[in-house]
Amino acid sequence: GTILHNVMQRFDFQKKNIEEVVASVDEMYQERIKHDLEQFVHTHLYQEICQSPKVSREMPFNLSLQQKEVYEEEIQDKSGEDIVLIQGVIDLFFETEDGIVKFNWSIIEKH
Repeated sequence: GTILHNVMQRFDFQKKNIEEVVASVDEMYQERIKHDLEQFVHTHLYQEICQSPKVSREMPFNLSLQQKEVYEEEIQDKSGEDIVLIQGVIDLFFETEDGIVKFNWSIIEKH
C-alpha cells in the first residue's frame, strides 16, 4: 500500500507506454530502497534485530477488548461491555533481554 501510494504521488500521467512507467518506477524505488537500507543498517534497531535469538515477521493477530477499553465513554453503550475486535498484522517482532519489541515499518517512514 505504501509503495503504491508513493508511486501514484509521482506518477507521470504523460507516459502512455506501460514499459516507460514501470522503468521509471523501478529506477525511483531502486534508489529509494538502496538509500533507506544503507541508513537502516546503521541504526540501533538493526543491531538489536541482528542480535536477537528470535525474529518473526508478518504475524497476524486478533484482539478482543471490551468497548470501554477502546472508546471514550460518550460513544459506548450503557455498560461498555460490548466486544470490539481489533485485527492486524505485526510487521516484525523480536526478542531482547528486556522483552519483546514489536515493530511497524510504516511508522518509521519520513514525511
